[in-house]
Amino acid sequence: MELIEEEVMSVAVADIRMDFRAVGVKLSDVSFGGFGSVRPSHTWKPLPSDIIVVTLTKGSEIKTLDNAKAQFRAPLTPENPTCEWTLQTTDNAEVITTIFPHGDIRAAQITLRGTIATMQIEPVDPDAKSVSPYIYPLFNVFLSRLLLRRGGFLIHSSVVCTGIGKGLLFTAKSGTGKSTIARLFNKNSRAITINDDMVAIRPAKRQGDPPRAYNIPMPAYKQRPTSTTLRATFAISQSPTNELTRVESEAENVGLMLANVLQQPCDEWSAKTIASNVWQCFGGLHSFRLGFEPSGAVVGLIIKTISALGKPHPHKS
Repeated sequence: MELIEEEVMSVAVADIRMDFRAVGVKLSDVSFGGFGSVRPSHTWKPLPSDIIVVTLTKGSEIKTLDNAKAQFRAPLTPENPTCEWTLQTTDNAEVITTIFPHGDIRAAQITLRGTIATMQIEPVDPDAKSVSPYIYPLFNVFLSRLLLRRGGFLIHSSVVCTGIGKGLLFTAKSGTGKSTIARLFNKNSRAITINDDMVAIRPAKRQGDPPRAYNIPMPAYKQRPTSTTLRATFAISQSPTNELTRVESEAENVGLMLANVLQQPCDEWSAKTIASNVWQCFGGLHSFRLGFEPSGAVVGLIIKTISALGKPHPHKS
């Protein structure tokens, strides 16, 4: 096959810049769901540790490594029909491998060493001349590992912003109402939706400030990078009436949030770091249990309650 000239694309997610360098193939999705070559803000200046260089090539016969420690494995099941993936470690590197039973891609693999990564994609058509670096769920697992070492994490949640410094996070298991409550806020207030399914959380750059929630690329739609400072968290449930109960214990709130954090607690360090990151980011935020019915009245209840509260006081270390 004729060698295709090298192509480069920068992607910014959660203040982490990933520079994809495609060798021998074309990048088939230059927009990366709207995130390609876009910075979250004009004032953002990434630290050297927040610039990840990813070399992307076509691979063949990609499979899980035989000589590496399998730290985490998500097998293909009727409940998870999309793909089988593993997280392994070898030679101070993390290797994430996905195997797909159907579709245009047979397998994909990312090897991460510090801020240097290699990504191989094995298309079903061996003569394919273009590949997309945005593969679900491979990218989310990769992003969660990057965030882990930067004090952050991914959490299944919807986040709406009702004003500067007034981000509200609603978390629950799938099908409980994350997207529904985001729609209610859009319909019954001037709030904007950061994301209605999953967000990246990172601690504030200045100690003592609340954490920030960032949207991430989604496979279903395009959305430019956006973020908000968080003011409160809500563990939501379905209910015939609107019920808002303050969570007074920081430990209880952290437990409620941890239940929906995307985790690969593959070893003692990872498990402790995930828990520590959630504690540092969410421990000092206003937190509530929320049951709601879909009439929209809950929006006014939440806004009134939050407006009467003082500023949150996140942990300083």
